[in-house]
Order: sequence, then structure tokens, then C-alpha cells
Amino acid sequence: MDIMAYGVGEIVFGILFFTALFTATFTLVPLKVTS
Repeated sequence: MDIMAYGVGEIVFGILFFTALFTATFTLVPLKVTS
């Protein structure tokens, strides 16, 4: 698996996507538990 052949744009998009996903998860879960 060659990272350089994957594309920097897709790597950055993937990092941002997973960051937003984890952020949304850890933000919404406590709200649902406490409510």
C-alpha cells in the first residue's frame, strides 16, 4: 500500500472526515445520556 499514490487530497479529506465524525460522536453521546 503506497501512501504517495493515494493522493494528498484524499488523505486530508479522510483525516478531516474522521475528526468531524469522532467530534460529533463524543459531543452527541453525552447529551443523549444526560437527557
